[in-house]
Amino acid sequence: MSEKIDGRKTEEFRESARARGVEQFASPAKRAAHSELTREKMSDPAVRERIRAGMARAAERELASLREAWRRAPQKVREQFLAEIAVATVAARA
Repeated sequence: MSEKIDGRKTEEFRESARARGVEQFASPAKRAAHSELTREKMSDPAVRERIRAGMARAAERELASLREAWRRAPQKVREQFLAEIAVATVAARA
């Protein structure tokens, strides 16, 4: 069911997952039961820590990508980018 092509889930798999989700949450009782399970799981500090750690790893990957782009960018492009950020920062404070 979790067929992947080039490491990504196929559109067919995504569509079947959507259909299962719609079916599962069509019933108010099932939605309430799912919500309660989610609340119970989220009350566990270990679960929240795993989520935080995953978010931190994702942010680090994004930063690594930005750092690499910065290293590859010519000096003129860097200067223009910094100027644009300065303008945006001043505008946001106004």
